[in-house]
Amino acid sequence: RTGRKMLGVAAGLSESILIILTFLMPSLETSWAVSVTRVFCYGLLAGSFANLALEQLPNFRATMMSLRGAFGGIGSFIGITIGGLVLNAYSYQMIGVALATLGFISISIIFLFVTDPVKDALKTKRVAKP
Repeated sequence: RTGRKMLGVAAGLSESILIILTFLMPSLETSWAVSVTRVFCYGLLAGSFANLALEQLPNFRATMMSLRGAFGGIGSFIGITIGGLVLNAYSYQMIGVALATLGFISISIIFLFVTDPVKDALKTKRVAKP
């Protein structure tokens, strides 16, 4: 069994790799197919991390959701800005590499600094597994 954190990290890594592939595909059809798979991975990532944010500080769930939304907006701003700068300076294909790099960085931060309180509680308590 995997926790929300590891599901989100795996989905985020998959999405970052698929971003690169989306921008490198030779035709619109193959790019679309890879992009649909990427969107599926993003759905897994968004759902698991939204749920994980709720549990970081159980007494401050509303605050955590607000902070998640605020930092999501900041992340979108950074991604759009860097994507535009890369497009102006380099090429369309390099946008995928730049955005994937940002994805790898953010997933690394989450992997290193975020805990899954429910999974940690199950480790410390003796819980009968089905």
